[in-house]
Amino acid sequence: MTPPYPTWLFTGQRIIDEAHQITSIVCSRIAVADLPSLTAKPVDGLVQDLYNDHYIELPRLHRNDAVHDTFEFYFAPYLTVMHNIDFKTLNDQRRGPIFALDVPFSGDARYLRTRPTATALKPPLAHIGEQKLTLYVPKETDSSDYVQRRFNSMLDNIEGHLKASFDSLTSWPRNFQGNVTHAIEQRIAQLKSAEKISSGLTFKLKPRGDAPKTYIAPLVRKKLVTLQPAKPTRANAAPPKPVIDEQAYADILDIIKNMTIVMERSPHSFATMGEEDIRQHFLVQLNAQFEGAATGETFNYTGKTDILVRVESRNVFIAECKFWSGPKAFTETIDQLLGYLSWRDNKAAVIVFNRNRDFSAVLSGIEQAANSHAYRKSGPTRQSPTQLRYVFGSPADRDRDVILTIVAFDVPST
Repeated sequence: MTPPYPTWLFTGQRIIDEAHQITSIVCSRIAVADLPSLTAKPVDGLVQDLYNDHYIELPRLHRNDAVHDTFEFYFAPYLTVMHNIDFKTLNDQRRGPIFALDVPFSGDARYLRTRPTATALKPPLAHIGEQKLTLYVPKETDSSDYVQRRFNSMLDNIEGHLKASFDSLTSWPRNFQGNVTHAIEQRIAQLKSAEKISSGLTFKLKPRGDAPKTYIAPLVRKKLVTLQPAKPTRANAAPPKPVIDEQAYADILDIIKNMTIVMERSPHSFATMGEEDIRQHFLVQLNAQFEGAATGETFNYTGKTDILVRVESRNVFIAECKFWSGPKAFTETIDQLLGYLSWRDNKAAVIVFNRNRDFSAVLSGIEQAANSHAYRKSGPTRQSPTQLRYVFGSPADRDRDVILTIVAFDVPST
């Protein structure tokens, strides 16, 4: 099979026009963004995150890693761009050895097609492969120096075009910063103005049935439904105590799980965050979705836990947030969480953050550690590839069941 034919590089849309299109797309998305996502951090930090997410990474050739090969075919389709080739009617019927040079590159391949604003260079001819360019030189002489010079000349031409592309983008970062900053500030002002008008109306606010579980706090927050013992029949009997029901437990876990969407959409925002900072994002979402209180580092029974959800001054959901640091530390986290639970607490979660590690191996380590835990009764029920549900016994009473869900997140890193 003959190697693919080459095409002309740097003959497409002007790279500065493509850059301005990126700015326009970002601004159009800001125009429909919600207030929490636009005010989660200072405007200049948000602008920097957006710039990093849409950074134009020009290709960089790795000439020292280039390798060459030889094949035989007609010269013509490797000397210019040809379509619908009929080899029987080719004007140039030369056929023979053709030298092919594979040159790896890093960066975005699309910018090998866009053209710089101005350059006196002629467009080079090459095939764009998977992070490599292939250049072709037919054997027209018996001189290896000729082939070497041709390849070097083609590489110099490509690097010259890339330098011109870089020069074409000199003003774009400042343009991006100015336009995006203006778009964010304008959108925030628009949303706050609408909120002010809405809050001044005397009518009830219509509940939204399609409120998402991340980014936008619903207009009407859910109540944490609880299952309580039968009402006391004796005058001096203790009042019923709330216990979180299965649906509310599932809703809380869904909110926690959906935070991965936020992390994926803004990886630079989470890259340097520690446990406490990431936990605060969960607390904001829980308090936005439920009536009650989600608190951090609150004392409960014999210890201190990371996330609590309270109803009627009672803890109904308890979770621990930890970065993965190995099976031993994870087992200790389960021990710690079980030690926090008071007699009636029966639903809990461990939220595991993974960073700079093999996530598949971490998931396997989590399951192995949980399966071998001394207080495990049953499970896991695999609710998703990264969410496992178990039934554990209580250290204080082995006959009492504790539902423990383990949710793992792959947190972006720098």
